[in-house]
Amino acid sequence: MRSGWQAASIVGFLVVLALLAWDRWEGDATTRPFEYDEWLALEYYAWPGITAEGSMRSLRRTDDFYDLDRPTLRNFALGSYRSLGEWKEPNNHVPHSFLVNCSLAVFGTSEASARAPAFLAALLASVLMFLFLQYCCGWRVAAPFVAIWLFCLPYVVQYSLEARGYSLMLCLQIAFLMSAQQAWRRPESILWGTVMTAIAIASAMNILSLAVDWLLPAYIALFLFPNGWPRRRTIDDADLEAEVLRHHTSLWRRNLIVQMLAGAFVGGLFVIDRLPFIISSARQYGQRFHSISEMFSLIVDASRYLFAGPAAVAIALLGIVGCVLMVRRREHRTLAVIAICTLIVSLLHFVGIQRLPYARTCAYTLPLACIGTAYAIEACWNASSKRLARGGVACGLGFISIAAVYASLMFTFPNYQFLRSLDAVETQSRSRATYCMLPANKEYWFSKSLPDHWLTALDHPTADQSIQRLVLWCGSDDPTEIETSLGTPANVPHGAAAPIGPYELRSFSVTQQQFERIEGNPLEESELAIVVWYPDLNRLGISCHDIDERIEATDVPTLKRLRRVAAKVDFYGAVNAYEFIVTDKTAWTRLQPLLHELRKEFGGNPLVLISSQPAERTNAGDS
Repeated sequence: MRSGWQAASIVGFLVVLALLAWDRWEGDATTRPFEYDEWLALEYYAWPGITAEGSMRSLRRTDDFYDLDRPTLRNFALGSYRSLGEWKEPNNHVPHSFLVNCSLAVFGTSEASARAPAFLAALLASVLMFLFLQYCCGWRVAAPFVAIWLFCLPYVVQYSLEARGYSLMLCLQIAFLMSAQQAWRRPESILWGTVMTAIAIASAMNILSLAVDWLLPAYIALFLFPNGWPRRRTIDDADLEAEVLRHHTSLWRRNLIVQMLAGAFVGGLFVIDRLPFIISSARQYGQRFHSISEMFSLIVDASRYLFAGPAAVAIALLGIVGCVLMVRRREHRTLAVIAICTLIVSLLHFVGIQRLPYARTCAYTLPLACIGTAYAIEACWNASSKRLARGGVACGLGFISIAAVYASLMFTFPNYQFLRSLDAVETQSRSRATYCMLPANKEYWFSKSLPDHWLTALDHPTADQSIQRLVLWCGSDDPTEIETSLGTPANVPHGAAAPIGPYELRSFSVTQQQFERIEGNPLEESELAIVVWYPDLNRLGISCHDIDERIEATDVPTLKRLRRVAAKVDFYGAVNAYEFIVTDKTAWTRLQPLLHELRKEFGGNPLVLISSQPAERTNAGDS
């Protein structure tokens, strides 16, 4: 009877998982336009962003990505090197970047090909969770439910269809726990010790902060509580004599020490090689706090993001209860201690650096919560000997399952409608030369969907391009403002408006002039002037902080544009341009002498676009 129920459980789990996976993959979200981090990973850590000669390949527009031919062996090898050998920022999830590199080479350049590794990783994470709970822990009632719930969590839904390494993070985390138990069963096995170490190294290379927040506490718990692992019911400590048990523990701890030394060696080489970038990333990324109360406020926000929706909240609460209950049972204690140590070490890490990682990198709590939930369900089921009590547990499982599946099917991807609306910019545009000023920090990925003849600061427009039209990409909160890097948001005149998702494009007819040829104040007869200044890269230092301070002193709204500079297979960030938005005569009076000074010190000939009468009203993107 038990084998029949077990077979039905396996078949039911696989059928439900297959249906959910098919519905998710066949949806429109699979082929939605790439977002910022996805473009970075594709262009700088995979073969589409590099030629067979080792030079950077610019993917200026989305069509440039679609039109790429299959890579040559040399091109693929260079892309693999960039995936595995280049780490300059957390955007490179090393093993995931390599999988994306392979997927694009095999299946061609498309959104679905780039997102396939993340989707398969989420699918595999659910299968591994089922196998871990069913066979490693022996929790046969909870296993199929919790594994499906994991696949349906909003976080997993989002990152299963985003070309990033966060679903792979969950997959590797569960695989690490499975390999750890197998290595504990056979502490003398070199094979299982090697597998466990390899998974740990892959986890750290995928998300670097997991080396501290997940792997360190996991190894501490495994070392301090060596015999608190769930095991098959045929294994019992009572069958082992005390001397044999001590010998087993000694072998297991020796195995862990060797693993930690191997991991520390690989990690040490990585840190020595990448130390400047690690320090830079630690200072740039994450959310800084200045008090413990502020830290806990950020943690609450991160928890709401990770456990969004009724089903996810139920998993979080049951996970806490399950971990508390597991501490009381010796045969399950190690898993509970791993969860507790992970929380303690993470909090100490956050306090030490006074910075909380982005919520998406804290998802290592999700599998731990699912394991705790599974134990709580199993404990309730075993404690309920009467049919009525078990019926209540079954109803609870049904309610959570319905809520989880509903949340998965109804999930709306962030920026989904906006990304879809970007197609209107391409399909409804005229052919005349247009300069588009995009919001601060969004130029890189917004520009990918612009018409080919539209220019941005990344294109370095010249005097002979005869720009006749200006498009300002205004904010959604206030359609009269454009987000800036330095100073307050700029209030722009009422040009011809066209909505693009939550934003509004304002269009103006302009005349193009060179800065040194302008006489008088152009704002005497115009309501708007845009000045684009490209300093000489060779004259700039490492930091442009002094230039920024001098520009801010003028109180002229400014956008600071950065670009990545190619150096064969390598690249680095640098200031590309400053865009000034001038809307009144006094602002021009303040800006003009500063630009003369900056030109003498740092070179460059500013380009000036002066608006004439506002352009006639147009359709979306029709500029």
